[in-house]
Amino acid sequence: MTNVPTNVNIDAAVTLYYARTEIDAKDIQTIFGCGASKAQQLKRAAREAQDADNIPFYNAHAVNVEVAYKTWGLDVKRMERAQKHPKLRVGEATE
Repeated sequence: MTNVPTNVNIDAAVTLYYARTEIDAKDIQTIFGCGASKAQQLKRAAREAQDADNIPFYNAHAVNVEVAYKTWGLDVKRMERAQKHPKLRVGEATE
């Protein structure tokens, strides 16, 4: 699997998690602040996990948001807590 960036736009990540069932490369770029190439690598890793779990996709250019976040190690509940407590946002890391 590809290295997952440690800086995460928490607000965008939480919003996309609840707003969409699938996310595409542009959304991934928004979440991680990365380039198109890195976004494609992350999407590919999530798609492999999605295929391994036999989860259908509805858009060939997007991946299931729950599978993607699980693959990348993003914890939505922790990010929500960080949104409420600014001191937890240092580095915007999700570990």
